[in-house]
Amino acid sequence: MSKIIRNVKKKFSRMERGQVLVIVALAAVGIIAIVGLVMDVGLLFIGNARLRRAVDAAAISAALQYRQGFDTVSLTSAANEFLQLNGFSAATATVDDCITQPLDTTLCTTPPRKLVRVYAKTDIKLAFLPVIGINSITISATATSETASLDVVLVIDRSESMTYDAKTKDATTGDYIDPMRDPYYCNTPSVNGLSNAARTYTSTVYNSVTHSYPTYVLTSACKPFFSVIGAAIDFTDILLFPYDQMSIVTFDKDAVANLALGADCPNPNNCTANSMVIPTLENLTVFQGGATTGDPNGANSLFNGAGSAAPARCYDNRAISAMNCSPPICMDSPVWTPSPPNTTPYTNYKGLEGAGQDACPGVFTNYVYPPDPSHYTTTNIGAGLKMAGDELASDSRQDVLWVVILLTDGVPNAGYSSDTTPIYYCPSSTWGNMPALPVCDNGDAADDWTKSTRPLSTDAAYDALSYAFNQADYVGLPYNATTGGGGQDALIYTIGLGSELINYKIASFTDPVTGNANEGLGTIFLNYAAMVGRGQYYPAPSATQLDTIFREIGSNIAVRLAK
Repeated sequence: MSKIIRNVKKKFSRMERGQVLVIVALAAVGIIAIVGLVMDVGLLFIGNARLRRAVDAAAISAALQYRQGFDTVSLTSAANEFLQLNGFSAATATVDDCITQPLDTTLCTTPPRKLVRVYAKTDIKLAFLPVIGINSITISATATSETASLDVVLVIDRSESMTYDAKTKDATTGDYIDPMRDPYYCNTPSVNGLSNAARTYTSTVYNSVTHSYPTYVLTSACKPFFSVIGAAIDFTDILLFPYDQMSIVTFDKDAVANLALGADCPNPNNCTANSMVIPTLENLTVFQGGATTGDPNGANSLFNGAGSAAPARCYDNRAISAMNCSPPICMDSPVWTPSPPNTTPYTNYKGLEGAGQDACPGVFTNYVYPPDPSHYTTTNIGAGLKMAGDELASDSRQDVLWVVILLTDGVPNAGYSSDTTPIYYCPSSTWGNMPALPVCDNGDAADDWTKSTRPLSTDAAYDALSYAFNQADYVGLPYNATTGGGGQDALIYTIGLGSELINYKIASFTDPVTGNANEGLGTIFLNYAAMVGRGQYYPAPSATQLDTIFREIGSNIAVRLAK
């Protein structure tokens, strides 16, 4: 009996060992399958995360191409390029915006926004599932990006000095030998037999393959002013109307909004820079005297040689100059003709002169020395900035990026209290400043730099520079409800054209932006304005640098993804 039992136990033992082998074999297959599935799921999760990051970057890249002259091909090309850079060489992207999907309310908003949606898909190769014939799985991702819409106020100096490129003088007589130094000739396409070809431009077209932008070729002989205009026109290629808007403000003795925000697109459904912006820029002129915004009747603007209140540029009356009065007495009539002792044509233009600047004391009863220069200074930077701030203050688009670009060739030398009854900020202590300092500026950069030490508008020391500093605060600083200071919180980029900006050096002041002492007064101010506006100051020794500077500013503001 015991032998039978032992045999049965042996038989069952052998059977159990066989079952364990089967169970272990089946378990191993299951474990391998689970590990394989975990690996494949992990590959899917990793691939999906990488694709989402790549699509996010692609959407941003596509959004940054959303500017004048863009097309869907360029947006898609930019998106696919970023997918490839992130390792998805086989991925394909589809890019949509309001133009390609006009019925999609998530892309087509009111007011219009620069929204771009990128959809991409790719195949993820698997590690385990191919054993059962599943080699890959398709994954996809979608991302929407937005480039900030821009409201740009371009503030351009049109003061009389913007014809300074034509500054060559006759060595003997001191006459300008280029008539374009005279704003009268500079502003007139054809006068007295002279051809200026002013406001005439030719341009290339946007190339969506090479992403090259149009270049406006200036044919006007009036420089640097029309070089400024040409560079400003080039800058408009960065913008996309009507998503972006541009206002144009100019200043001389006063300031005026030549094109208000929102007026650049009369037809929002068919709007480009050619609608209003470029025509406005092309028709700007250099200040040549006459009635101004703050002085509509011209009574205080410029005076001719007779001391009357007739606005006029100053021309040399050679017959009276023979009296050996220096400087020459001014007259109203321009001359461009040979006249002894000249053997070549000359212009008798002498610049803008103010009341009491006639040469011979006693000839005219209103002669005073030193004369009050506030009537003929023409670089009212403060008024230009204030006008820009007012444009933004009235802007209904509060969720866009506000940008102010200020271009000037000089130091603030004009400022006034209001347009109705202007009181000019020009302390009498500054009337005889030249050549050490500009008139209407006392050079107190250290006091003006800090709000707490800056003179009040009612103080005797409050000058054109103090006024400009205050208006930079008004544009660039956020509004402070406690102090009532600041205002628009706009970005400010400043451009200083020519050599005047490095003149009038202030040895006793160290510029907090550059850390340099002995900076020019104009440089100090433009550094300050850019600092409070969180932008940058760009010096331009000549007009040839303007295109590059405007392009750099355009690149800086075009990549902003939000206000």
